[in-house]
Amino acid sequence: MINIAIIGIDGSGKSTLIKNTRDKLIDMHKKVYVKNLKGANYKLINEILGQNTVDDEIRVVINSLDLLKNYYSQDFRENAIVLWDRYVHCIMACNHVKAVEKVKKIISKIPLPDRTYCLDIDPEIAYQRISERNDRKSFETKEYLYICRERYLNLGKEMNIEYLKADIEESTLVDKIIKDIIDLGL
Repeated sequence: MINIAIIGIDGSGKSTLIKNTRDKLIDMHKKVYVKNLKGANYKLINEILGQNTVDDEIRVVINSLDLLKNYYSQDFRENAIVLWDRYVHCIMACNHVKAVEKVKKIISKIPLPDRTYCLDIDPEIAYQRISERNDRKSFETKEYLYICRERYLNLGKEMNIEYLKADIEESTLVDKIIKDIIDLGL
């Protein structure tokens, strides 16, 4: 099994890239699964309590547990490719957590993917994309996107992240990821 994580700030094109990569891999007769960090617990807590009322440390624990559950309850088989829409990196970059060492201890139990790609995009462009979707969340401000982007760039030093320019041709990104998957032996 090969685990590939696509990360980046909201509006960077993660979901679109994953969909297009999945479609091309399926056309190549590959077994592909897509997993999203925003699992059932994350959605339920936000639905019940509201996006802005959950303490960041509690949100990190919830997200981490969701990811652990998703990772370890995988019904995946050999010769499968798992495309992750967000991963532990997102927990670190997108939550305003004071107890960083505590968070690192929690998420250290989650294995890193075989490859992690961060879609790097100007936060102004990401904000425009989010606004055009007509479903912008109250926390998705330009300031938030700038902070998250900076955190993603800093994470690369310790978490083996490959940065991809999100403003290049989508097919170029898809082809690059598929080539890397083939190079990994699947």
